[in-house]
Amino acid sequence: MPWTSPTASIRERLQKPVRNIGLIAAIILLWLAYVEIVAFARLRLAAPETDIIPRSRLQAVYKHQNWVNALADEWKPSNRFDYQAYVIWERHPFEGKTINVEGDGLRHTYHSRCDPDAYTIWMFGGSTTWGAGVPDWLTVPSFLAEQYEQSGDNVCIRNYGEKAWVNTQELIKLILELKRGGRKPDLVIFYDGPADVYEVYQSGRPGVHQNFDEIKHLYEGHASEGRGGFHYLLNTNAAELFLEHRHRNQMEKRAATIDADLIARGAVRCYLDNLNFVEALAREYKFDYVFVWEPTIFNSNKSLSSDEQNTLAAANLRSPGLENADRSARQLVRASPSTHLIDVADVFDKISDTVYFDQAHVSAEGNRLVAIRIYQILQRRRP
Repeated sequence: MPWTSPTASIRERLQKPVRNIGLIAAIILLWLAYVEIVAFARLRLAAPETDIIPRSRLQAVYKHQNWVNALADEWKPSNRFDYQAYVIWERHPFEGKTINVEGDGLRHTYHSRCDPDAYTIWMFGGSTTWGAGVPDWLTVPSFLAEQYEQSGDNVCIRNYGEKAWVNTQELIKLILELKRGGRKPDLVIFYDGPADVYEVYQSGRPGVHQNFDEIKHLYEGHASEGRGGFHYLLNTNAAELFLEHRHRNQMEKRAATIDADLIARGAVRCYLDNLNFVEALAREYKFDYVFVWEPTIFNSNKSLSSDEQNTLAAANLRSPGLENADRSARQLVRASPSTHLIDVADVFDKISDTVYFDQAHVSAEGNRLVAIRIYQILQRRRP
């Protein structure tokens, strides 16, 4: 019988478990890679950005317009943001055929004449003011400037609208701009409202910006990383998919017990508080102001086209209970005694053609009708 070294014998006995551990580790790594790839596909391929109006929708609404494909092409590259103090995000400068964002983060406004002696209007709002789904010359601020131009008035309109902004962010932006030197506004317009309702619906509390929990998680996760940690795992596709699934479940649970009146009261109370702050600023800086509550497919009484009926059904499926909150908030706004708060949610009530791309964004014709209504309101307010 051949002699075997004790060391060799021990090595032989250890090799088998080591091979098994290596095999198990390889299987785990392959499985994790598979999960990551599947999560990537789910996030990036199966679920494209929900705030992009599809090219097909744009082509259907803007038939025979030679700029429609350029608008569809320019949306994603123009949809980039820079971090800004206090307001959190603002649009990154962009130059295109249909979308132009200037160096100060403001979208270009047509028919605006910013001469030294021009009557100056600052217009604040969310993506509906900014002009999602339309080129520069068909935004609400551009149509409003055109109304003044056709009347022979020289006006300078600056479009401070920004994607997903709520009224408090707009108020802060107004304060920051007033603190700077240069021309102050003669009139400040806030065209918004329903985004504040959605903010309360989304977060469960008034007075925060949209996507609060997501941005809070990004900051707190980064701040707590430290050296040698595993927080980087939260930035994987698998973790993102898990967090998205958890957020969806939380929203579904919240929707099951939603109190539409409570959401509406919280949103409108915060909105009216901001109106009082603007009143104080208006006295100090000598400008007039109006708060214009905008229409949505939820809060208007428009006769919906078949396409809009599908849009409404999809919106209710995505955000159950939001329609009731929107309608309740509008009733509270209409009951407000303030002469500076104006409801234009009925602007499409006599229109049967398709206006809404989604629950809030409207076509160029919708923007034109809104601008005409705002102009008429402003003319009636003139001394």
